[in-house]
Parts: sequence; structure tokens; C-alpha cells
Amino acid sequence: MKKPPITLADLSQLTIRQAAQQSDRSLLSGEITRPGRLWCGQRLSMFINFEKDARGVVTDLDPDAATGVLSVAAQFMDPAIVVGATFPVYDTYLVGKFHLALDENIRWTRMQFVALDAFVEPSETKGWRKWRTLRPKTNNEQMDGS
Repeated sequence: MKKPPITLADLSQLTIRQAAQQSDRSLLSGEITRPGRLWCGQRLSMFINFEKDARGVVTDLDPDAATGVLSVAAQFMDPAIVVGATFPVYDTYLVGKFHLALDENIRWTRMQFVALDAFVEPSETKGWRKWRTLRPKTNNEQMDGS
């Protein structure tokens, strides 16, 4: 079964209830939907728009109360980050990939990739194929088994 594409609603959301300045960082306290997906010390990004994210670290989390604190460096603060605003938050795994999935201006074409210097051969396992590079092994590679 195919999974539906990810949307902003699928992510945890941070609603900012308080913002405090601490040297070169802002501590954004608020309510978090799906707090069970997060942990203290986790690096997160708040999605502001396609051009800008606010990167930070979870410094405090209470999953039972669905509240937490995100420490954001001053360089990532944006005028849109105000008390009462809600932003989707996501971990570093999705940085770079997330915008590709959400940007409606990007048009994707499904195609099969085959490297120019590769060929396919049958596998001993039924239904599988082996992809090999076309370059033959050298004598040294054959002797050491690599």
C-alpha cells in the first residue's frame, strides 16, 4: 500500500506561548502537538516558509503536558516568530528533503535510473536482479576478493 505524501499537518506543531532572550539565543516555550515524537537535545527546524527555517534544540519537554522549549540561535530568528504563532517542527533528517516534497512548483517525473557504466544480471534469488558496474575487476581485486 502506497503511503500518502507528507503534509505540514503530519508534523508536530509548536504554538509559541512565551519567548525569552538568553544571550545569543531565544527560548521559545509553548504547546507541542505530538510531543511523544520529540526528545530533549533533539535538533529541530521550524518551518517558516520555503526560503526560511528557524533551527534550534529542544531544551525542555513535558510530554504529559504537551509543552516544550526550543532554543533558537539569534541568526535563525525571524519577524514571523511571535507569541501566539504556530509552526510545524521537524528533525534534521527532513532538512532539504522536506521542501522538495511540499513545493507545488516542482514537477516530478517518474523514471528508472540506469547508470551508463552498469548492467543487470539475474540473481540466484528469485525475483531479484544484480546491478554491476561495467568496469571489470583488476587482477588485484580478484585475488583479494573485493
